[in-house]
Amino acid sequence: MSSEQDGRNRGRSSRPREGDSLADDLVSVSPPSPSWIDERLKLARDVKKVLARYATTHLGADHGTVLQLASGTQAIYLINEVLEIQIETGKSLDLHVLTTNLRVMELVRSYKTQHPGLFDSLGVVLTGGVLHPSLHSLVGEFAARHVATEEITPNIVFLGAKGVSFEGTELSVRYPFQEQLSTQKAYATRKTHHRVVIFDHTKLGDESGWDAGIGMSELVHRADLCSFVTSWPNTPGEQAVARRHEKGFLDMLQAKKDTLAGKQVVLRFINERGEVHHEVPEPKSNRAKRPNSRNNRKSQVSKGNKKPRSKRR
Repeated sequence: MSSEQDGRNRGRSSRPREGDSLADDLVSVSPPSPSWIDERLKLARDVKKVLARYATTHLGADHGTVLQLASGTQAIYLINEVLEIQIETGKSLDLHVLTTNLRVMELVRSYKTQHPGLFDSLGVVLTGGVLHPSLHSLVGEFAARHVATEEITPNIVFLGAKGVSFEGTELSVRYPFQEQLSTQKAYATRKTHHRVVIFDHTKLGDESGWDAGIGMSELVHRADLCSFVTSWPNTPGEQAVARRHEKGFLDMLQAKKDTLAGKQVVLRFINERGEVHHEVPEPKSNRAKRPNSRNNRKSQVSKGNKKPRSKRR
């Protein structure tokens, strides 16, 4: 077997087999007894993988990008996809990753060891803090200050959530541990080009846990673009919940239109194939193409009512 073929085979074998979970891949770097993060990695894993693949291919894996990844399971799935895509293509993206998530760092270290050469230029900065064993991440005020450092500005910041609600007069973003609130707020408010809150649809309307006190205006203030990316559910009941929050999101944008002026804010739903099911506000290009738009309807009516002229005798 040639060295080139051997390299391709190593790349293919690194991707989990159908039905395997990322949690299984992390056995070698997990503590002896499962923690909160280990158990959460097993939940909605197919949906999280789809969201991670979409985010990697459409939002944040360009050459030389500086990514910042918060604590939580979605960030772990995301970095896994970032690494796998580089193996699939055989091309290094020369990425720089800032994180407080130890699982992110451990995955990068593991891939660097397994694929020498490909990831040599991938840089990881662990921004410091106090270890939270259940999250396997760094938390506290020291961590929060370094998450928000002005010494380097990420192109894109990804953060997850335990619960997200667009109902009521203000956005609600919730987390399971009080100790992580300061760091999550730092991720939500630090300067960046694009801030992405990414979570599966089961988190919509979940009011359990600690409210981080992160409002829509704060999320958007120091970012040019803010995206909420979630999955589109398959059941009618869950779709009804998603539609309700979709309406709340649009109402919130309308209520805060002066504060959000000049900013791009979008709620995007991803289907099980990793495609955009729909987003709100709807892109202007889509509205212009809509066949039953007001102008088109008016044009059709006028054409339909047009009567032939009678001939003069």
